Parts: sequence; structure tokens; C-alpha cells
Amino acid sequence: MLSGRIEQFEHYSQFQSIEDFNETMGMYMACFGDQFTKGERKALYQLTRFCAKVPGVSNIRLCKLLAYANQSEPISRSTFERALRKAAKLGMLTIHHTCRKEGGYSHNVYVFNRFDGASDVQLTKGARPEKPDESKAEETKSSPEAINLFKTNNKDISKDVRLEDLDESYCPNHIPNNFIKAAKPFYGADGIYQLWGTVLTASRRQSLDGPIEHYLPVVISAFKQTVFQYKKGKIKNSFKAYFHGTLVGMLAVEARKENMSNCPYIVYDWLGVG
Repeated sequence: MLSGRIEQFEHYSQFQSIEDFNETMGMYMACFGDQFTKGERKALYQLTRFCAKVPGVSNIRLCKLLAYANQSEPISRSTFERALRKAAKLGMLTIHHTCRKEGGYSHNVYVFNRFDGASDVQLTKGARPEKPDESKAEETKSSPEAINLFKTNNKDISKDVRLEDLDESYCPNHIPNNFIKAAKPFYGADGIYQLWGTVLTASRRQSLDGPIEHYLPVVISAFKQTVFQYKKGKIKNSFKAYFHGTLVGMLAVEARKENMSNCPYIVYDWLGVG
């Protein structure tokens, strides 16, 4: 790829506007912010400030980026490089190398990618991830036992019907019907109950203007994205943890929209480095 002006790389942009780009970065940071040190988050934030002309794309040279960043607070070159490597490994960022017409390396082109729910890459070291327990819910869907769950022949229900055997009609009344409808192809009453608990936990991390029931389309969208990623084999750890991370990111976008509507002239610091 030949080096050039930023307009030459417009076709790499995956965003409709700078607002669209900021929303995606907020979702990434909500899910993966703990994968970066404070200095690395600041480094990424400085890079995104040069992604405004073409949303999500920058061709700034690292030396110039360092010089600009160090006007406010010192950030080392190694910190920038670590941040870039981590972002690329998580799927946040794609780095293209360019060369001059006469030969020789020129500048990089940094292309931020859209948020797809979460990354299947785990940067932190730890034990080998186990296959998620929630896979049992999918197996139950097509098993003969699932088809005949409720043929108890009027026997003592306390002995013949287990908690995991109860279908969605046994869900507590406080769980919205639309959420039950979305989850019931994959989970019974207890599984849906636990998933709704995950929703409530995720909602407590955000300062939302209304109750979580007002954001039900967002919740259901996060669940469907998680199911899709699970079916694609992208989820290596817990289904519920992935769902929680996806929902936290999407609710963070909703909270930011509400904050901006209340204070439209305040620039949101999505990295929390201010």
C-alpha cells in the first residue's frame, strides 16, 4: 500500500459519523477497558483524536502522535506500541503499513473496527477456558427428555419435576414477556431467571434515566448478538459473562446518549482518562 493523504484511505472507514465511531469505542472500553493500563488507555484516546476527519481511520505518524500527546502528559513510545498491539489482538484495530513510491517504509494507517459484541481473544493469562455450561441448554432443546418434560402422569410433582425441567411459563412475573420470548428457545424458566439477573447486574453499572424495562430492545439485541456469537463458536468462556459484557457496552451507549441529550455541548470522555 502506498502512503498518502488521509482522504486516500476513506474507504477503510466502517463508521457513518464520528458519533457512530465514538459509540463503538465506548462499547469496546466498557467490555475490554480492564485489559489496558491507564497509560495505554490514554494512548488509545490520543490516537482516536486523530480519527475525526475520516471516522475511525488515522494515518498520523507515531512520532507526531507522541509529540502531540506529550504536550499534556508524558506517554512513552513503548506504551503506545503496547496499546496498539493489544487493540489489534482484541480486534479493535487493524494496522496497515504503507511504503513510498521510491521504496522504503512510510507511515501506518490505523483502522478501528466496529464492535461485534466481544472478542474471542483473551489477553490475560489463566487456566484453559472450560466449555460453557450453558451449552447444556442447547442440547436440552432437541433431546427426547425436553420433548416429554411435562408428562408426569399426575405423580408427586416435588419428585418428578426438577427446577431445570420447568419451561418458560413458570418464569417469575417480574421478568418482561418479550425477554422471555427471546430466551425461551434456548432456556427454561430457571435459565431465563438467571439471565434476567445478569441483565439487572449489568444495568446497575450504568446511570440510566429509566428502569431497565425501558431498554428492553437493547437487552434483547445484546442477547441475540450473544447467541449468534455462541453459534459461531466465538465464545470461549461463559455465555452469561459474554452476554453481560455485551450488554454493559450497549447500555453504556444508551447512558451516553442520555447524557448528551441533557448536556449536548459536553464531549464525552469514553476512556475515562480526563
